Amino acid sequence: YLSTAMIGIADGFCMTTGAVYLIGNWFHRYHGSVLGLATAFTGIGGSAYCMLITGVMERFDWRTSLVVCAGMTVILSLVVAVLVRNKPEDLKLVPLGEGELASSVKQKKDRDHWHGYRFQTLLKMPNFYLAILGVLLTNLCLCLTYYNLVPYLQDCGMTTAQAAAMQSVMLLVMAGFKLLCGVFTDLFGAKWVTGICLV
Repeated sequence: YLSTAMIGIADGFCMTTGAVYLIGNWFHRYHGSVLGLATAFTGIGGSAYCMLITGVMERFDWRTSLVVCAGMTVILSLVVAVLVRNKPEDLKLVPLGEGELASSVKQKKDRDHWHGYRFQTLLKMPNFYLAILGVLLTNLCLCLTYYNLVPYLQDCGMTTAQAAAMQSVMLLVMAGFKLLCGVFTDLFGAKWVTGICLV
């Protein structure tokens, strides 16, 4: 339970939140499409990672696969620390789309933009707690599916490799939908896409 909680915390702080922050700083234009692409690659990478680690487990054992996971995490963390910059201004660049918005596009963006609230105000709003509950339940369902799919398929008679391949297919399908959601956000607005996703 402790390791699962640590994975959830790390996922929230390192993956999703970091990607949204960086993409918001680097891309003022095509923000939704780029975010969709970035989240799609989590599915593509997860699919490849699943197959790789399954191969390591079948060839060696689960302990070796954990060492490989840890090693890959350290290497990727070093690559990110060296190459990724928080803002384009750090490299004397400007965000994609900076200053390109025509007045009609700017008016549409202003109309569709969700204006934020101060954190103290959110704490007094019942909708804030409903949103948190919705996100919690959605992620709980996704995590239960993700973490239990391979053991379930093995109980149904599949080998570890076959079950991992099915999980990889699931991750690839999810990657496609993440990319579509990002593109549709740019085309139709975040409110519309969020509403459709909640249905």
